[in-house]
Amino acid sequence: MPELPDVENFRRFFDRTVLGRKIKDVNVSQTRLLKGLSPNQLKKTLGGKKFIRTERIGKYLLASLGKDEWLAFHFGMTGSFSFESKVDGQKNDYERVGFYFQDGSHLGYLNKRMLGQIFLAGPPDEFRSKKELGPDALELDYSLFRELLGRKSGSIKSMLMDQRVISGIGNVYSDEILFQSGLHPNHRVEDLDEKQKRKLYAKMRSVLEIAIKKQADPGSLPENWLLRHRKKNQGCPGCAGKVHKISVGGRSGYYCEKCQK
Repeated sequence: MPELPDVENFRRFFDRTVLGRKIKDVNVSQTRLLKGLSPNQLKKTLGGKKFIRTERIGKYLLASLGKDEWLAFHFGMTGSFSFESKVDGQKNDYERVGFYFQDGSHLGYLNKRMLGQIFLAGPPDEFRSKKELGPDALELDYSLFRELLGRKSGSIKSMLMDQRVISGIGNVYSDEILFQSGLHPNHRVEDLDEKQKRKLYAKMRSVLEIAIKKQADPGSLPENWLLRHRKKNQGCPGCAGKVHKISVGGRSGYYCEKCQK
């Protein structure tokens, strides 16, 4: 599922391609992806307007239409965008919603498995409150991070993935953060000492920032990252051991039992 680095790259792609372009039409081929509105309502709301700016809140992308009107995108497991400066009649097979602009350009919202959502939303602070989302993983400072840790108990992997505590981190990047922190996925939050907390915070930031820089492309990430070897019985990139699979809170994770005791 797209996580913070993926969605941040979607946001930057959106900004580069469609901000300031006047919307001419919207085509919805899969209404199940629209939440709380019909295709006609979406067209009426967007027609003649422009996307002014964007914000990312955890795994959500919000695009402003002005006057406290925002269009929210959630990408499910397989969501992404495509863009054409001129429509040539060809359309991606997985395009579920198409945004057509008056200058002839076209943005496609792609979603192969149709597990994403598009819906109208209020301002970002209101949206965060309604969704009960915690601070974005790249916006909180160490003091707040430490405070959040102090409020929780249980496995550190579950805590990192809890969007109500910290928003943006999912199954994949929690594994990488814990691998680089040398922490077992089931290490209990309440047992972390100060040194471990500081290292965890630093690795959380560096992993997410590097992944964004590398376009969240697994093949471009450093070879010594777990994500390049994230499969049961693969060789650990940090030692001579093997990668193990584990279930934490009903989610599958990967770790090295030698590097993460």
